[in-house]
Amino acid sequence: MSSDKLFRVVNAYLSKVGNDPSREEILEANRLSAQDNLQSKQFNGFEQQAGIGLDGVNYKFKIKDLIKHTENTPITKVHVKPLHESTREMLGEGSGEVGPERANRINAANLEFPIIVTKHPTLGLLVLDGTHRLEKAYNEGMKTIGAKVIPWKQMSRYKAQE
Repeated sequence: MSSDKLFRVVNAYLSKVGNDPSREEILEANRLSAQDNLQSKQFNGFEQQAGIGLDGVNYKFKIKDLIKHTENTPITKVHVKPLHESTREMLGEGSGEVGPERANRINAANLEFPIIVTKHPTLGLLVLDGTHRLEKAYNEGMKTIGAKVIPWKQMSRYKAQE
């Protein structure tokens, strides 16, 4: 299922439950969205391996595993500018210049899908999936972006075996 079709399915579902859906209805829409993402052969980055390293510990995961992990996590709004700035600093991208391939990926990013972050106890929010969406949101002047937050304690399941 294409991302546009998935977006229409989720929006159709949410329109059926009214303008003020209950928490259960939102969770169901998120579950359906995650399930459709997992089943989609066209999902870009489905098998992509990603990770972060902090304090000498590496955390590795596949994007599809993060999507499955957050299927029942509600979407919350996070502020774009501070998260964008901290992410660029962490990635060492201070100049702001991007190459043509990255620029194309940023322009093609679909802002209908939430980013996935974790909340580190001292560093705050860290982007696990969605850096291109975050960059696009920043470039478009958005104040907030939809995000699914994984509590830091749950990141232990992604610790890389040394």
